[in-house]
Amino acid sequence: MKPAPDISVVMAVCNRARYVARAVDSILGQTCRNLELIAVDDGSTDASPQILADYAARDSRVRFHRRRHGGVSAARNAGIGLARGEFVAVMDDDDVALPARLEKQVVFLRENPDFASVSVRCETMDEDGAFIKVTKVRKERQEAGLPLAVLAREAVAVNQTTMFRRSALVAVGGYRSFFTVGEDYDLALRLAEKFGAACINETLYRHRQYAPRGGVNLMSSHAIAPFYCAAVFSAHCRRGGMADPVGEGVTPWDLAPAAGAALPAEIKEICIKNAATDARKLLQKPAPGALEKLLQFMDALAAGREEQRVRASTLRKILFYAVRRGRWWDAGRVVHELASPLRPPEVA
Repeated sequence: MKPAPDISVVMAVCNRARYVARAVDSILGQTCRNLELIAVDDGSTDASPQILADYAARDSRVRFHRRRHGGVSAARNAGIGLARGEFVAVMDDDDVALPARLEKQVVFLRENPDFASVSVRCETMDEDGAFIKVTKVRKERQEAGLPLAVLAREAVAVNQTTMFRRSALVAVGGYRSFFTVGEDYDLALRLAEKFGAACINETLYRHRQYAPRGGVNLMSSHAIAPFYCAAVFSAHCRRGGMADPVGEGVTPWDLAPAAGAALPAEIKEICIKNAATDARKLLQKPAPGALEKLLQFMDALAAGREEQRVRASTLRKILFYAVRRGRWWDAGRVVHELASPLRPPEVA
């Protein structure tokens, strides 16, 4: 029987025929050779499955599996369930891992047994591979059990550059499909309750970024603030010994009122500020009802005096974005929000 590899690289693939071969090559060309690449095709309708099948036929390190479309979290979990390595690294289907990425991550995790995950600094490129920027590493290490207020501001990124201990992933249940965006941040918060996290301050990954497209469901792809808030609220409930509110039949917007009543003001302020970034993207390619839902989300969080101050400041930013984009109806809606008082703030 073939011995188990040290590393299982899980790649969720969906309609990336243009880029997936380059992504696979970057893994097979790693300086760390004792690995397997588990490519999970998530219902692709292009040539991606054939490309992956060809790689699996040529290289025994590639394991190819097809499944019905269920989203990136479900596809990654399927790959994690098939993994045999001590360590599991995630890899996006359109990105490029530089040759020493996996080797340096394995060395770090073996030298630091209290850490469950390690990311690397990454370079962002456009659709054609042209350089855009290099990410900044705000904090290289975080110990286990940090206060939630610290993690809300300074969590070490858990994203497509990350390597995990497989045992830790299994212990916390992997990714949660509730989070159509922000699944990596939710996972980071759950891991942080038991394990340390780190980021190697060296550029070892190239991440592809796309320009906005018409017809994209922007409420699911760009409304990050409600998902971020849901992840933090979920962590707050777990840490307080309460039932986790994330589950079937609810959405991040459903959870906002309860989060507004329960979360500390400093965390709610971060969530409200995040909504300005969402609004800027939504106003570039508007989706019907999207801005309205985002404004309602902000209202639900603004329960106290400081949150209402932050809400007003954020609304002014959104108004600026709307005017700059010539979105006059949306600008008028924001002006109405600014003029409409919320319930009386809590007594300071």
